[in-house]
Formats: sequence, C-alpha cells, structure tokens
Amino acid sequence: MRRFRSLSIVVSAIAVSALVGGFFGKSLLADDKVPDHYKAFTAALSAIESGYIDKIDSDRLVYGAVRGMLSTLDPHSSFFDPREYAQMRERQEGHYYGIGIQISAVDGDIIAQFVFEGSPAYKQGVRQGDVIANIAGEGTKGWNTDQAMKKLRGARGTPVQISLRRRGYAQVINVELVRDEITIPTVPAFFMIDATTGYVQLRDFGENTDRDLRRALQALAPKGMRRLLLDIRNNPGGPLDQAIKVVNEFMPRGKMIVYTRGRVSNSDQDYRATEEGQFTDIPIVVMANRSSASASEIVTGPCRITTARTSSAKRRSARRSCSPSTASAAARASHSPRRTTTPRAGGSSSGRGTPASTSTSRTRCATRTRTRRTTRAI
Repeated sequence: MRRFRSLSIVVSAIAVSALVGGFFGKSLLADDKVPDHYKAFTAALSAIESGYIDKIDSDRLVYGAVRGMLSTLDPHSSFFDPREYAQMRERQEGHYYGIGIQISAVDGDIIAQFVFEGSPAYKQGVRQGDVIANIAGEGTKGWNTDQAMKKLRGARGTPVQISLRRRGYAQVINVELVRDEITIPTVPAFFMIDATTGYVQLRDFGENTDRDLRRALQALAPKGMRRLLLDIRNNPGGPLDQAIKVVNEFMPRGKMIVYTRGRVSNSDQDYRATEEGQFTDIPIVVMANRSSASASEIVTGPCRITTARTSSAKRRSARRSCSPSTASAAARASHSPRRTTTPRAGGSSSGRGTPASTSTSRTRCATRTRTRRTTRAI
C-alpha cells in the first residue's frame, strides 16, 4: 500500500512539473537568452583574470565596468562602491569619530580646507589652509585624501600626532590631537547683516538639515529679520526628503515642490508642501554657484529666478520668490529610473548612483560635487 502511495506522489509531482513547464516554459526560455547579452563581458573578465600579467582584483574590474556603462548615460548616473557609499552616508548622518577637519590633496600636499568649530583640531589651533606635513611620524607628501583619512581617523579618545606647515612660519608646528565625536554642521553660520536682513549659510544636506534651518530662522526672526539671504554656494546636495522639507519652510501648504516621472512602477510621485511654512511672505535672495548641486537645485528650483550675473561667468546669484519653477533631483540607483521636475518650466534631470548592494526602490538626492578636487572630513 505504501508503494502505491509513494508512486502516486511521484506521478503527482511529475504532473505538477509538467503544468508549470507548460505555463511558464516560454518565459523561462526567453530568460535563458538573457545571459547571451553578457557573453562579451564574461569572456573579457575571464581573459583578464587568467591572462593578465599581474593579479587583478575582480571587484575592481566589475566596478570599473559598471562605471563605464553608466558613463554612456547622462552625467547624473553614477556608481558608489560600498566604501564610497559608506562615506556618503556618514556625511549625510552628520557625525563620525576623528579630529574635525575637512582635507583635500593639492599639488601633493594634504591641505586643511575647513576646521569644524568645537572640534579637537579647532581647540588646538589648526587653521584653514594649513598643510598637514606629517602624521604619526610619516611624511604625507604625495598622499591622497584616503591615505590621510586612514591615519587621522580612529577610536574616540585616542591621540594622533601631526605636524603643520603654515604660511609665515619658518618651522613646522607640532600638534597632538585627541580624537572625538565630530558633528558636521549643515547650517554653520546665521546672523543679521543689517537691521532687517538675515543671512543663513546652508553648506550641506544631512538628516537634520530641516531642523537646523528652522532653528536658525527662528533665532533671526525676533532680531527683526524681514528678508533673507540664503547662501547655498558649494553645497553638493543630499537626501531628497530634506530638500523638500527646506522648501516647505518658504511655501504655503499644497504648493507643488517637485514631482518624479519614470518607467519603474511607483516612480511617479508628487511632492507638495505639507505644512504651512512660517516664512512664506519674506523676500529671499538665494546665492548659488556651479557647485550647488542635487538637493540645492531642488531648493532653488521652486522659486522664480531673476538672475544677476557677475563679471565671472562661473558665478551667479539670483533673487527668488517662492513658486514652482525648475528643479532636479537624483534617484538612488546606479541608473536613472525616474526624472524629477517641477510643473512650471519642465526642467528635469536624471538619477545619481548607488552602491552595488542597494536597490532602486527609494529616491534620494545623491551627494555630488562638480569640482574635480576630492575632499574628506576627518
């Protein structure tokens, strides 16, 4: 009896498999053709791995190939490997452990481009423009920013010795810094220019930018602010939701801020002001330049623009009153699954990259600078 039962189970399994094959066989055969498109890629990868004179990291080859593919698309489609993505997220989260400076590599020197107020470097007198000539006994000439960052970052409470070259000083300046938690301010400065004009510098977009901006505006309002100068020069951008919340401060409830349209399911979304902004009636002048990108463009986009150009074609400032105009955003994907625009002028731009392991289901403005110089916060 057990034999017949086992035989019937096997027959049933074969019948089910036949039905599945009948229903889905055509689509499965179609899917089998997909790898044909990758034969050239896999053949090249295999040839390099087996025949190249030096041993090559396979990840480096694959990541390079992905970047090559994306370079055939628009300038906003890029790729983050896991390390680059971790650095981007760290900057957006706004805190890390280090000494509290932003560095760049210029002509073979590691330069302190910015010193965060209240940081260990700030307390020990490190200045903007100082050359970090030596770290922990090693000369830094010819280093890149990644090499310097690995030496300067570390656990909270641990010391690091650095030597500085400073213009006007014949000898190097030796400094010991104790690493601590560093908070990256997205609104580093706000003050009154005159009796009625407030100034706010929005240098970056992080996860708390809307709160930082609101705190600055609420501090200036009792001092007599009747108009605002919003400085977003050199702001590389950040999360889309933060750009929308910033614009919400200056727009009435229900006004369109930005919308997305794309081929992917659920990519069509409208983003409107969800709260009545507290500063909808004040005139605003927004200062932007070529390095104001991504989320910065979304902030300036929903504003009518009357541009006053300076003598340099690379700089511009614009007086804006908040109402929908052009904008651009970026999708958190290695390709461009959707375009982001505002309804008046129809300006749009495509997405920006992601790490290899992330999906395209969430939309974010990517952090993107338009300068070639690489900077690192350490």
